[in-house]
Amino acid sequence: MRTVIILLLLFIITIPPLYSSDWYRINNKIRKDFNGMFFRSNRDGYLVTENGLIVSAMADSTGWRFTLTETGCLLKNVFFLDNGRDGFAIGSGGILHKTTDSGQTWSQDTLNGNILLNDIAFLNDRIGLAIGNYTVTDKGNQGIAFKTEDGGITWHDLGLKGLNFLDIVTTPDGRIFFSENNRIFMSPDRGQHWTEIRIPTRTAPRGIAIYGNNGIALGMGGFLAVTDDGGKKWTALNIIPTAMSLFDVLMLDSLRAYAIGPKGEILFTDDGGHNWIPEASGTASDLRKISRADNRIYICGDNGTLLYKDIDD
Repeated sequence: MRTVIILLLLFIITIPPLYSSDWYRINNKIRKDFNGMFFRSNRDGYLVTENGLIVSAMADSTGWRFTLTETGCLLKNVFFLDNGRDGFAIGSGGILHKTTDSGQTWSQDTLNGNILLNDIAFLNDRIGLAIGNYTVTDKGNQGIAFKTEDGGITWHDLGLKGLNFLDIVTTPDGRIFFSENNRIFMSPDRGQHWTEIRIPTRTAPRGIAIYGNNGIALGMGGFLAVTDDGGKKWTALNIIPTAMSLFDVLMLDSLRAYAIGPKGEILFTDDGGHNWIPEASGTASDLRKISRADNRIYICGDNGTLLYKDIDD
């Protein structure tokens, strides 16, 4: 693979007004659409793009430096284990890109050539999940979910039946959640057993966040639902306009959360998702993923958009 180094909202609503905020843009020359990211600290992370770039982002006293690795396929997300060396990037063609040297080199393994892998996550250094979908002739899309128990060396199909698995959420106590169509798949025991939970929506949840017993699910067409029993039951809240869609959500604790969406939309709640305040992002680009590392929140999106905000716990 060829590697090169580059050195170095408007959200409209009638009530309430747009609030000022402390979101800052990390400047870069990468004018590609970021689909996913994983930051190991507030100065060290990785991003993946629609056109197949794995981007290493490192900050030092002179600013941010970005290293680009070309893969040649659409990429959806990236994840690193706690050891900081082993990482995975996933996307089209069922290809699993893997590094064992902190992103200096990447190898490829194909789980299934017909699959689009949408998300990947690990509970620990051995147990991980990868989810997505594939097209079946005359039957449309079917979801597929894989699990590894040896740190990503081998993977097996979990056999879960769905249309399109989009988002993975894991918790410190070993719970796993997949979003899919009008259901959420939940495992209470690190993927040994699974339960299908119906949620009140006709559209697929795009993002899920769980903190303790509280959780938020959101998606297209103004869909928003919350849970206060650990994800066993979800209640729809009809407070987001149906013309609005939201792509991802991050919970800081059981009450505070951020949600992001098209055209630079950032929303904040401090009551578990029942009320939301729009914040100014400073961009009109679609925002795709939000995550936290240390005391910093990162957001990535289209046209090389990379935002951050420092928070106090």
